[in-house]
Amino acid sequence: MTVAGSSIVAGVDGSAESLDAVRWAARTARLREAPLEIVHALDVSALLAGGVVPPPEEMVDALRARGRRALRTARELAAAQGVADASTGSIPTAPPRR
Repeated sequence: MTVAGSSIVAGVDGSAESLDAVRWAARTARLREAPLEIVHALDVSALLAGGVVPPPEEMVDALRARGRRALRTARELAAAQGVADASTGSIPTAPPRR
């Protein structure tokens, strides 16, 4: 039985440590019969050169692709832990507005 609002959430960046966290979160979600959410965030504002010059769009696209791969891998790991219906998503971020 799950309690409303009791999702297990794991953030991934593709590192071994974040994938270990997904394995732990998936096992916990399975044991608690709770939904599992796997997320990835890209803080484009952290990539501003000198705090003002945006990074090349190719760099942002490559980082977004890396995030999608990390989410795909994490979902596969969750399924291997018995959680086939984990939801995944990216948290959009944008440079600060002036």
